[in-house]
Amino acid sequence: MSVPEGGEIPCMDDRIKVHCLEIPLFHSTSSLFETSIREFGLGGRDILRELGIREAAVELLRYAARACLHSGIHVDSLDRSAHELLQDLASHSAVSPETDEVLLFVLLRVCYGLAEEPDERPPTGCANFRYGQVYATVSRERALSWARGVEFGSEALTNVIGLFRVLGRRFPEIRESRAFSKILDFTMPVSKPLLIEIVRAPIDDLRTDGGGSPTEYLQMFEELYPHFQPSFEIVKTIPSEQLLFHKLDSL
Repeated sequence: MSVPEGGEIPCMDDRIKVHCLEIPLFHSTSSLFETSIREFGLGGRDILRELGIREAAVELLRYAARACLHSGIHVDSLDRSAHELLQDLASHSAVSPETDEVLLFVLLRVCYGLAEEPDERPPTGCANFRYGQVYATVSRERALSWARGVEFGSEALTNVIGLFRVLGRRFPEIRESRAFSKILDFTMPVSKPLLIEIVRAPIDDLRTDGGGSPTEYLQMFEELYPHFQPSFEIVKTIPSEQLLFHKLDSL
């Protein structure tokens, strides 16, 4: 975000017009998602669900759980519910559709993080565990860093592919599982970091990390910039007409 000469930003009231935010927001993703976003808007299509990302995560975790438990690895960072889920996965018990998806993907990343070789460990950019929602930030620098650190433009997708690579060397049969066919086809093209600039985001379509109104965050942003640069969940589709697409190799 550009800052006017003198290092001060205009009053936030001057940057909100007709309930739209006059400062841009930035969303990081991959070129793999670009065609869909241009056609359906940002948040208009849940490609990960179409790819069966949750089912793939469960399949991977069954193998990872067996590897962890059979080798006596104790994951100290997991709470009781996560350990119980790990036990269920190892024993091939059914995983309830109500199981918290955040828990599934936290567990997936923890198992991925147990990889013995440094080059098998997850990128540091894949640590937010957010899946199923669209997030954007006022910080262009943070968005750029995230885009460059997450190989496939999605934490869930990047962690699934990463663990698939690791486990595929230890359990060759996993490579033949139909649970991964759509995901592997989708990620076959070269993935390039993509930064999406959101112009005039509707205030009413934004939420804080905790699901609250963005008003308090915006006021804090005005008072504390540059020390506070918030991120927001976008709860409604942003049409492509309000989006600017930036390929990172041109930035």
